[in-house]
Amino acid sequence: MIPEPTDNLDPDVHTVIIELNRYMPEELHIKRRDSVIWKNNDNRLHTITWAAADFENAEIALNQTHEQVFDDRGTYYYFCNFHDNMRGVIYVE
Repeated sequence: MIPEPTDNLDPDVHTVIIELNRYMPEELHIKRRDSVIWKNNDNRLHTITWAAADFENAEIALNQTHEQVFDDRGTYYYFCNFHDNMRGVIYVE
């Protein structure tokens, strides 16, 4: 199969740091097939809870990570179940 010109043949890995009850950055623009790693540098448990995506939600303890690959274009909103002010969004182009 010949790849489409818009296919991402060299996916990148992006990092979101969890610190001070925030996702940093809160907004991320990536390409299809890129992955995002969340790393919890905070001293408490946090979650990656998807608002409407079919991804598995994750609890992330101190110094732990969670990785998600994004195969489809779209806008993906997420939040922390434990802290209402923690919200993020991934835009997949």
